[in-house]
Amino acid sequence: QPGKGGGALADEGMFVQYCWSLIFSVQTLCTVGYGHVHAMSAPELVFTVPFLLLCSMAFSVVIANMQFLTRSRFDPENLASQSRKQVQFYMRERALPNTLQFRLASYYDSLIQDKISNGRFLQDQVLAELPLNLRVEVIRHLYKDLVDNTAFLRGLPYDVMCSIVGQMALVPSDQSVIFTAGEFGHECFVVVQGRVALRSVFGDELAVLGKGSLFGELGVLMPGCRRHYTATLCPGASVRSMSRAMLEPYLCDYPELAHELYRQYLAHQYRQLNIMTRIRARMDPYAALYVCVVEAKGLTGWDMFGASDPYCVVQVQDMKDKTNVERGTLEPQWREDFEFPMIDDNTEGSLTVSLYDWDWGSTDDFMGEVSLPLKYLASTPHTPHSKWVDFSDDSKGTLASLGKHAKGQILIRWNFIPLRASPDLPST
Repeated sequence: QPGKGGGALADEGMFVQYCWSLIFSVQTLCTVGYGHVHAMSAPELVFTVPFLLLCSMAFSVVIANMQFLTRSRFDPENLASQSRKQVQFYMRERALPNTLQFRLASYYDSLIQDKISNGRFLQDQVLAELPLNLRVEVIRHLYKDLVDNTAFLRGLPYDVMCSIVGQMALVPSDQSVIFTAGEFGHECFVVVQGRVALRSVFGDELAVLGKGSLFGELGVLMPGCRRHYTATLCPGASVRSMSRAMLEPYLCDYPELAHELYRQYLAHQYRQLNIMTRIRARMDPYAALYVCVVEAKGLTGWDMFGASDPYCVVQVQDMKDKTNVERGTLEPQWREDFEFPMIDDNTEGSLTVSLYDWDWGSTDDFMGEVSLPLKYLASTPHTPHSKWVDFSDDSKGTLASLGKHAKGQILIRWNFIPLRASPDLPST
């Protein structure tokens, strides 16, 4: 205590001791004084305590505001607020009609919310302030896998590839259907991770695209055209989109990019043409191959207790079907019929019946396959045939790689029936 000898404070009353303790505590917390401001009398003590409390509150407010200012510099919500104010200022300066202002504000609100949800405000702000060479390095680090695996960008300068990838927008993962056949489009898409299934307007599967694949390119080549197929996300897939407006400068400067987009469009059209061809074959086929998978015997038990849950996958050219699963048996009795329409008299290829052991919660085990050439099956039309065929390993040597070999036989019945005299003339 100033002006008194050491230990004099201990002789004072409890109230005085409490007041001095409060002063020292407040001085320590608010870093004001450190003993340089001393109350020498009771009135000074009464004045000092509220003054130091006020200083403490002011110091806390300053510190809190400094922290807020430093945190909000790149805060997405703050950046979004600034963007909204800029839009509002622009609309007021241009004296736009109220209805047009409302539509413009609604559009930018949805656009801003989409950017916030995808975390693009922070990324765009940081990347925009970087020089070109450093921006390319950052994008290459963030999206190296996407840049290296996006096939349609190959051949472009690396900085252009990184610039395009950096502007791609992430498609929400909870959006299972990316677009449907018949709707208008203005953007194309790239598969970043997982798979995307494309289906025709008839529901037939056109393709299952993997990482780096491009689709929906018609929306960039001819904006406003209707989609020709439906694109759906497979579980765990990730997709990014590119709008026509974003790609337009690159399409003008790099014609090879437009050529690659058009090539991808033709590839998807070719797949769809094949689907239409198969549909025509079903409606008015040149011939039909009828197959019956009857039964099998002498199979190997692949399950823990020596049994199997076998089923067969039957394939002719690009047409495929399968039998039901027969549970817990080595001599399954399927007796299931299949019809495969043939669009012309091309008998290249074979009838392949692959045998699998169904497993719950894991990949089914390949047990063997049989293959019969179509020329052999079509050699005696209008005549039912049946044959026991031994199972063998496939062309990839799947069983051999596991140290196993195929066992057993399967009974197949078939009948090849031509429906038209010439594949070029439609039937009546």
